[in-house]
Amino acid sequence: MFSCFLYTKPQFRKRGIAGELMKLLLTESRNKDLDFVELKATDAGYPLYKSLGFEDVVSKYHDMKYIIDSRNNF
Repeated sequence: MFSCFLYTKPQFRKRGIAGELMKLLLTESRNKDLDFVELKATDAGYPLYKSLGFEDVVSKYHDMKYIIDSRNNF
């Protein structure tokens, strides 16, 4: 598994930077014979990823996390 984080500073958004980076990543993924690329999109990034061909994933699983601090006692 390979992890990558993509973030564009607000002053540089809407210039096609993230789209071009994603296209490079997808091309490299194809060249490496990967089976899929999976991501978690923010509301702001969602339209970009949809336009690149990403599809919504329906799963029987839920993303969850447990915050460990003094208030969480079971």
